[in-house]
Formats: sequence, C-alpha cells, structure tokens
Amino acid sequence: MTRIGDDIVLNCRACFSQHGFGLHLLERPGHWECPHNSSHRYVVERGLLKSL
Repeated sequence: MTRIGDDIVLNCRACFSQHGFGLHLLERPGHWECPHNSSHRYVVERGLLKSL
C-alpha cells in the first residue's frame, strides 16, 4: 500500500460519520485508535479498516 493510500484508510470512520470530520488514527500495539475518542478502535485487514 502506498503512503497516499494509508492516509485515506487510516482515518476514523466513526468520527467522520458522527461529526463530519475524520481524524488520523494513532498506532497502538495491535490496533489503531482515534485520538478524539479512544473507544473508536480499528485493525487493518487485507488493506481495509475493520472496527473492533
């Protein structure tokens, strides 16, 4: 995956749906986490973002 692809995939979908903005996710051990709401957690599987 290219760096441009990472920027698109690694944004919080929940914040985008609820508030109209997507924040870049922070990498945590074993998952990615939203800096605005830590309950929004994701993993990347086969190039797609999957909610935990």
